[in-house]
Amino acid sequence: MMASKDHNYWRSLDELANTPAFRRWVEDEFPDLWERIATGGNPQTRRQFLKLAGATLALGGLTACRWPKEAIVPATRQPGNRVPGVPVQYATTYELSGAATGVLVTSYDGRPIKIEGNDKHPFSLGKTNHWMQAAVLDLYDPDRSQHILQRTSGTDRYLSRSLDDFRTFAAAHFERLRAVGGAGLCVLSEPSSSPSRLDMKSRFLAAFPQAQWIEYEPISRDNEHNGARLAFGRPYRSHLHLERADVLVALDSDFLMLHPAALKYARDFAARRRPDVANGYDCNRLYVLESNFSVTGSMADRRYAVRSSDIRTALEQIAQAVAARLDVATKLPAPVGDLPLSEAAAEAIAADLVAHRGRCAIIVGPQQPAEVHVEAHLLNDWLGTHGETITFTAEPAAERTDYAAGMAALAEQIRAGGVDTLVILGGNPVYDAPAELGFGRASGQSPDAACAFDKIGTTVRLGLYFDETSRCCDWHLPQAHWLEAWGDGLAWDGTLSVAQPLIEPLYGGLSAIELLAMLTGDKLSSGYEIVRRTFAERFGALESQEERWKQSLHDGVVADTAWPTEKPDVRPVSLPPAKPTSGFEVVFTPDYSVYDGRFANNGWLQEWPDPITKLTWGNAAILSPEDAARLGVERDGDLVAIDMGAGATLNVPAYVLPGHATGSITLPLGYGRFDTGFNAYQLRRSAGLDIAAAGQCRRVEGREELAGTQDHHAIRSKVGDAEIQKRIPVLVREAELHHYREHPDFAEHVVHVPASESLWREKEYTGHKWGMAIDLSACTGCGACVLACQAENNIPVVGPDEVRRGREMHWLRIDRYFRKDTEGAAGGNAQPVAVVHQPMACTHCENAPCEQVCPVAATVHDEDGLNTMVYNRCVGTRYCSNNCPLKVRRFNWFYNHHGPYHPRSIRMGTSPLPGALLKHAELTDIEKMGQNPAVTVRSRGVMEKCTFCVQRITAVKIKARKEGWTSIPDGLITPACAAACPSDAIVFGDLNDPRSRVRQLHEHPRAYPILAELNLRPRTVYLAKIRNAGSGTDEEHGQHGA
Repeated sequence: MMASKDHNYWRSLDELANTPAFRRWVEDEFPDLWERIATGGNPQTRRQFLKLAGATLALGGLTACRWPKEAIVPATRQPGNRVPGVPVQYATTYELSGAATGVLVTSYDGRPIKIEGNDKHPFSLGKTNHWMQAAVLDLYDPDRSQHILQRTSGTDRYLSRSLDDFRTFAAAHFERLRAVGGAGLCVLSEPSSSPSRLDMKSRFLAAFPQAQWIEYEPISRDNEHNGARLAFGRPYRSHLHLERADVLVALDSDFLMLHPAALKYARDFAARRRPDVANGYDCNRLYVLESNFSVTGSMADRRYAVRSSDIRTALEQIAQAVAARLDVATKLPAPVGDLPLSEAAAEAIAADLVAHRGRCAIIVGPQQPAEVHVEAHLLNDWLGTHGETITFTAEPAAERTDYAAGMAALAEQIRAGGVDTLVILGGNPVYDAPAELGFGRASGQSPDAACAFDKIGTTVRLGLYFDETSRCCDWHLPQAHWLEAWGDGLAWDGTLSVAQPLIEPLYGGLSAIELLAMLTGDKLSSGYEIVRRTFAERFGALESQEERWKQSLHDGVVADTAWPTEKPDVRPVSLPPAKPTSGFEVVFTPDYSVYDGRFANNGWLQEWPDPITKLTWGNAAILSPEDAARLGVERDGDLVAIDMGAGATLNVPAYVLPGHATGSITLPLGYGRFDTGFNAYQLRRSAGLDIAAAGQCRRVEGREELAGTQDHHAIRSKVGDAEIQKRIPVLVREAELHHYREHPDFAEHVVHVPASESLWREKEYTGHKWGMAIDLSACTGCGACVLACQAENNIPVVGPDEVRRGREMHWLRIDRYFRKDTEGAAGGNAQPVAVVHQPMACTHCENAPCEQVCPVAATVHDEDGLNTMVYNRCVGTRYCSNNCPLKVRRFNWFYNHHGPYHPRSIRMGTSPLPGALLKHAELTDIEKMGQNPAVTVRSRGVMEKCTFCVQRITAVKIKARKEGWTSIPDGLITPACAAACPSDAIVFGDLNDPRSRVRQLHEHPRAYPILAELNLRPRTVYLAKIRNAGSGTDEEHGQHGA
């Protein structure tokens, strides 16, 4: 594939190379016009165009069917102190991987429908990530476990049982175990920060003193834990203070996306990415060394593609240069093997760190081995970061066994017959335990295949789903969703939060603490009583702390409960030198969508485009372009065989990613379930949970069609190619910091916009004038805004087949562009590219081209100047979509909230009509509970788009009118995207309020309207992206600002 030398920006390698696959994608929109457009021929005549337009109108009319009728049943009982239809918010706690974050949950008439951040929680700060936003869909998932099941003896058949049946069994079974002190009893639990669970664990082990308690999670921070133990003599937890740091070096660390404190870190990092005159053009600098392109890597000022197994060598290069500049003696091993960094790059990083002593930080990712963490602690100590940009608290579980070691010990005991009863609390070890342990049936195996749990006398599983692990157990109990249960949890710094249920358990599920209380014979049985007891034991008797308890429930956080900070001394440690590796390394990473696989049944997350690859509904082996060419991979989706030895081989589709390290293969975990993607856990071994060396890879026959969005909404032709390369730097404006200092108004002068006149008198909006500003310097591309918009506005899931056709329904997309990076090239980067993110939704143009072509006035301006949709007028011509230069409108080709193309629908043979291919799968009553009643559920044949969350605007305007407000305070109205954005890159408000934040941003020197030359007059402006590579010699950055 030969790339055009004129392409500075591109969205995919297919676009860059103008491959046949990409051309076919663009041809599908207007197949009859493609040949002439692409070859630069004469335009179609007006008659030919009207023929095509008439056909479009006819087909649009065919699709404009109406939503089926449904009966409305009145409520017979009204809850007290509630006004029907008026939402209320409750504070609770969301926990992932042993760290709790405070959230606020909006409830309509007892139905939780939307999750927001809790601004009182130190690690939420009012913001959320995409996993939090998607949690409501998990709550109302009809595939959740709904019954207690018992396997009949000697078979794989299960019978439904009642809770009383299980209580009867448990009372007799665990009384027998109590009599022998719990010998042969083992609990396998997913980790939790909950003090109440820790208390129940202590009570359980007191009742069964010979029992074992093992914790396991496939994604862990054990390397950090062990590295701190080696460096300080005991485990400490690191806390970053990014707001204080001028220079950051991230080594395989995606701290802006995957860290338990990522929401806070994103906010703190972005606060130092908004240079202007007022703050003296203050801007931090970020260096990133990594193998796979991460969200954090996309924000780097200088990024180096380095194999994960070579990160230690790169750190030792930097350490040697730092030691020389500081004149300190070092006992760190000298770098060996091929050096991943050029001498100039290592010296430049070292010089920057030394120049900013006490105001810098080196951050190592959790997948790096303990030795790398030790070296980073030593280097940070030299640089004076301890107590400044990095502080420490004692690790609460200091003596915990590593997850992998605990699982290996459990497997050995099972093989030896030493486990009589196994209780599994959450998790899914049969699916995600290290493959060599043989915990369960491999994906796709027959239910009759051998399972390690078959050697255990009795197995009890508490889980949200009847999944791979439950199918190997004797008893399965439905687990209560976190929105259905009482609980508590600790934030990354130890701050205590209380979790309260928003709804009764839909399927009678139990929480882990309730099951433990039952098995222990505790006098308290409800989650509420257990949490209250834990609270009382910490803060005093129930009577004396009643007010504190109520305040904690109201606030969602218990004030002044963070752990005290400490400043440990780094011990001298002798480390063995790094071992050079050959062949491919295989890097196992959590997936941005499904994480470790726990969210695999969540359609919102499956259809959410990966921030970097833009893949949906599956995973792929991620390769560098150089490795792809060497292997003969010509297109994304071509199959490759990955061989890890010992018979562990897997054929997987490949994805070629610019900026990926050569000699490295990234395998995202969490797939291979529910017919999406492949199961990378089948290749994962205890000895290489994160990075496995010496893997082999070869091209094999076949390919798989990946469901990606990277080339969707592209407008391409041979004639327009050169114009596009001129246009993209106009859409995405960026400059180096030194250029911005010299030319603060560079963004305004990227393109000359002549004076424009409209064809009619334009309205002046004297009341409210809602607008938005998006700061590209702060936007990390994390995608939380996309999921927040979907949850708020009842945006449907269409499934992988429709995504492949370009019919995904997200109102907000994040365009991801690759760009040539001369800084990376200077540093010896094998694939010198940078990434630019640009959120793109309807900009509510005051001179909207969509309104000018709608034949039925289905899209019009309201009194505040919002470009609105009148759904019951729309006849589906799709003229508005054709006329929108930003391609931000979405069309409902089918009844997307159920069949025929809903992912749950069933294939029903063939038919010439697309709508008859699949059987309709109606939404269940449970699923309907998750829909926002303030937003219309759109029907087939209707166009839809971003509304600036008009329902939120209207709700506040009604309240203001009823209560007689003279004005609406700035910040009171926040659309879902802006409310979720972790980096606060999206700001919304009234442009007619001169004191509003959005008005000030519209007048900022970096602000620019998109496609201003078309006289659209958009209500959304972007603030140009500023990079701080620090060299002052990047000619390309200067060119962008020219």
